[in-house]
Amino acid sequence: MALIEMLREKEYGRFNGESRRDCRWKCSLLENLHSNNNLEFEIQAQTEGSSVPPMACEYSPYLSQSDLVAVADEDGGVNIYDSDAGGMRHVESWSAHENAVFDLAWHPERREMLTASGDLSLRLWDVSTSRCVRQYCGHEASVKCVSYNPLSTDLFASGSRDGDIMLWDTRLPGRVAVISKSHQNRAASKKRPKTIKGVVPSMSITDCIFRNDYHLITCGATNGTIKVWDLRKNYSLFGDDPKPAQHFPYAGQSTATHGYTCMALDPYGTYLYANCTDRCIYRFNVLTYPSDATCTYYGHRVDGSFYIKLALSPDGEFLLGGSTDKCAYVWKVRDPGYPTFRLEGHGTEVTSLSWNKFDLTKVATCGDDNKVVFWQCGGRRALPPPYVCSPFVSSEGIPKPQWTPKQEKRETKRVVGTPRSVADWLTPPSKRLLLATPKSHHGKGILSPRKVDNGCNLPQRRLLPTLDFVDGENSVSVLETPPRNCATSAGLPSTKKKHKAKMRLFRRNSSRGKSQARRKLDELQTITSFFKS
Repeated sequence: MALIEMLREKEYGRFNGESRRDCRWKCSLLENLHSNNNLEFEIQAQTEGSSVPPMACEYSPYLSQSDLVAVADEDGGVNIYDSDAGGMRHVESWSAHENAVFDLAWHPERREMLTASGDLSLRLWDVSTSRCVRQYCGHEASVKCVSYNPLSTDLFASGSRDGDIMLWDTRLPGRVAVISKSHQNRAASKKRPKTIKGVVPSMSITDCIFRNDYHLITCGATNGTIKVWDLRKNYSLFGDDPKPAQHFPYAGQSTATHGYTCMALDPYGTYLYANCTDRCIYRFNVLTYPSDATCTYYGHRVDGSFYIKLALSPDGEFLLGGSTDKCAYVWKVRDPGYPTFRLEGHGTEVTSLSWNKFDLTKVATCGDDNKVVFWQCGGRRALPPPYVCSPFVSSEGIPKPQWTPKQEKRETKRVVGTPRSVADWLTPPSKRLLLATPKSHHGKGILSPRKVDNGCNLPQRRLLPTLDFVDGENSVSVLETPPRNCATSAGLPSTKKKHKAKMRLFRRNSSRGKSQARRKLDELQTITSFFKS
């Protein structure tokens, strides 16, 4: 019964006091994370004498080889390192693709690995012999992500820059299914021009991950929506407009266009962590699928980079994220907001990173300084330590992200399109646009409120430009409209007799050969002006 209660608490996100004490004990371990020059490796290019930045890294999922780390680079190579504290060494490397390798995935059971590259292909490798087992082609743009199905290990999914999600089976040469244009931003695709290859930039898929045997979660670069696909459906029937089973809209407050760079799913399959380009990490519940994010983590920088990744600790208690300010940050998942620790030492932005699948005290980080750095809690520290783990102080770090909604433009549109007087109501809709006051004469706003004796806010007097036809030439005249009384209703005139005189102003004089507008002046105020044709 105790085991069932513990699993239920994990499922619903509730933790008891014992687990909180365990978290404090683990925090004391992570405070001792460090690295030195002996625990860093520079990624060498295929041509000797040069180095390239790493693009992806991942710890081995095998218990007997849990210290092995695979690192893919921009030159299309794959490097295998042994991160054992007793004998840190470079094991093997080979050329996997003719272009950059954006993502890789270890097979959950066999000693095999999948690589996704910019040469539009995926390749399956035998890690023990460095031999290519099979190549998978079908994408029309760079393949950005790849993920294995944890329950059906022969199935995997891939996403590319062209917006297509493809499902594959390692026992078959071709694709099994495809979801076309899964993250296409319809509004952006109409405005932005296409590239030379005909691919809209707003289509790109940045990450994909299996939640269970038949649910696939994907995120895009610009549309700000996380989508959950039911793989039991045939999405080819939808064409280029597939409908996901569930989706999470953008959870932030910014009015700009944002997307996600990476996702991470906790070991219990309850919470999904997504790194957004608005400098926030959002947590979503993938069991009940509420539209809002349950937690928000911030304190790092993204600055428009789509290569900043996330990683979860093996117990799901800590979150590790890269940043463009040369540091990696560690959050406690129970304490949203600013991070708890900061890993300092890289010379440039920290992009890809990975946590050991079985050891909380081992972390690997990659940076644009062409280095992969291994962090550990044991061993002897270097003096002075070039790579340290320091507590994060919010006052010294990055302020909380704040956004200013674009409200002024929307308010201006509502003011211009709303009639303000009886004269506006009596003016035909086709000519009502002529009553808009130019901004050059009256500043930003159309009307400015003023106080009167009865306490009501009335608009100031405004000058309305009217168009008169004089001898075949049109000239602009200015007509002054006094403010209306607050007691006067601003609604449409009724059909009572007192309004019939005003409605006759628009009637055509049948006794003359052509239409002639009439002008009627009230004793107190001018009603409107009309045109002479």
